[in-house]
Amino acid sequence: MTNEPTPTSNVSADRPPVSRSRPEGATANRRESVQQQAEAEAALPDLLRRIDDLSNLDGQGYFEREPLSTLAIDDAAIYPLQVSTAPHFAILSSIDHLRTIADIVRSGTLPMTAVGTLLRSALETSCSAIYFLAPQSRADRVLRALRDEYFQIADAERMTADFDPDLTVNREGKEEMLGRALQGFSAAGSWANVTGGRPASITTKIQFACPVVEAHSLRGRAEFAVRGLWRGLSGITHGRQYAALAILDREELGYDESTGVVQTHMTFGVRSLVSCLAIVLDVVETAQKLWGQRSRRFTNLPEDAELVAVLRVDGRL
Repeated sequence: MTNEPTPTSNVSADRPPVSRSRPEGATANRRESVQQQAEAEAALPDLLRRIDDLSNLDGQGYFEREPLSTLAIDDAAIYPLQVSTAPHFAILSSIDHLRTIADIVRSGTLPMTAVGTLLRSALETSCSAIYFLAPQSRADRVLRALRDEYFQIADAERMTADFDPDLTVNREGKEEMLGRALQGFSAAGSWANVTGGRPASITTKIQFACPVVEAHSLRGRAEFAVRGLWRGLSGITHGRQYAALAILDREELGYDESTGVVQTHMTFGVRSLVSCLAIVLDVVETAQKLWGQRSRRFTNLPEDAELVAVLRVDGRL
């Protein structure tokens, strides 16, 4: 009689045996069905067309300001600075990011995370434009523009010092220009209103933009969709796994029964791209439409007429 090792078992009286075989019909390996894939592919051409339409606006003169429009008066009120500078550049930046996404898609390649970074940038910059354009009060629009100019001075100083500590920014001259702009429209507040506190964070701008997007978009995007997408895209941009698992498409490459590990290929597939791009386009188009309203319409409010008279006397209109 020989002594043989007793075989170990994972079976107990109150616990069923552990099985490492993959359950039949498991769906954890793929995030879209064949039907969802087909629907996404059918929706993509229209989204790309909307990007093309946005890309053509600048060449069509869309971003010109008509004389006596609300935005033209805003700009004249704080000459030599302009309220329109920040939202104009932000919208052009968001469109540029979208155009790059369209180029990537048409090239037949979809990188795993780079598209998410481009989508996030388009979302953030268009929310910034909405933050500057949406307030109904001219005083609010002007104050936001002046505060943005003020905090950009400090940002420019830090960037310059990082590149070369021997270089300097003409802070005194820039602040003097900012003070003259504020004097041109004192209703915006005091110097302390311009320089106090902290600059508006991107979170603040997105919180402000969400209800504006919901009100302007024909697709009725709920606020949580914009905020949630921004957080997910930010996670992808910073290499956070939870965000990739939540947003990206996954395709199973293999399953190891001995370890229970599923090897997957993750990418921005058509399904994930279409669902994200549709929301981002709503935000960018909201910013674009707000620009159109502010740059082409005159509110005809009594205080606007009074301001126009003053600006004409001063030679600013």
